Amino acid sequence: MRLIITICCLAACASWADTITLKNGNRIVADSARESNGHVEYSIGENTYVIPKALVEKIEPGGVSASAKGAAAIDLPPVHEQIAAGTDLVSRVIRNGQIDTAELRKIENEGVAQRSAVANYLAANFEEKRQNLDGAAHYLQVALVFMPGNAILLGNYASTLLQLGRPGEALTYALQATQSNPESADAFALLGYAYYKNDRNREAIAAWKRSLELNPNDNIKDALARVERESRAEAGFRQQESDHFVLRYEGSQAPEGLRNQVLSVLEGAFVDCGNERRQNPRSGFRNDRGQPGAGPSAASRTDAFFRARYQSWPCSAMAE
Repeated sequence: MRLIITICCLAACASWADTITLKNGNRIVADSARESNGHVEYSIGENTYVIPKALVEKIEPGGVSASAKGAAAIDLPPVHEQIAAGTDLVSRVIRNGQIDTAELRKIENEGVAQRSAVANYLAANFEEKRQNLDGAAHYLQVALVFMPGNAILLGNYASTLLQLGRPGEALTYALQATQSNPESADAFALLGYAYYKNDRNREAIAAWKRSLELNPNDNIKDALARVERESRAEAGFRQQESDHFVLRYEGSQAPEGLRNQVLSVLEGAFVDCGNERRQNPRSGFRNDRGQPGAGPSAASRTDAFFRARYQSWPCSAMAE
């Protein structure tokens, strides 16, 4: 396993926050956070870390600054296309403010696939309005058993899975929706969002461009512009490796000699940690916050190294 270290040139901070929400659903609670030049820098205790902005969904709480607005999440595109259903079917499925599951089974047993699919679709819509997304996903899955190639059902199921934080599964169904209806702007808008939530920005850009070709939409246009900016910023990162570390840096601001010395210091710290462990195996390591189970912080050693030797450089080394 290698530790990833990032060198980046720091500009003035644009916004501060305490919680960073990543696109994969994980959250980082930090003492402070700031956004600058395509990356997000955050501090926990005495340590400072950097991640590409392209990985960040949003920063909370939003101090109402321009940069905080720029970090706001891209909204899930709505699925406008709906399946028409007769009032007789609606009244059979939804009775007294709830789903009549017995009647739903009767409809399915009648043997008409389309009618069965629409009945389960109605049940899914009912559950979604009640914010019961797991229930909605269940009924949509059943509906797809009866009409597996229906683009509207596929899109609704993909949308529900995205809301449930299951982007990998959602991508499969979003792709099928575009294949089933290649002229649907909604389907390609949803596909772009699914790619975006799976950190596949190149494919997200292509899908959103196709959606805009089919039907211009300001929200999709804004999402496309943002992801294109993120992709350009992320493309500027390069990396250099040693035996145990990967050093990532942005542009040409980090000279080769500086990079080599950072890796040398980190490798030395790694050897020191191993020696200490072998000499006193019962004591265990503690991290910078005094917690057991982790070795001395390479990030803090590197920070001290920079402060002592490179105070004039406009760069910092940080563990990602």
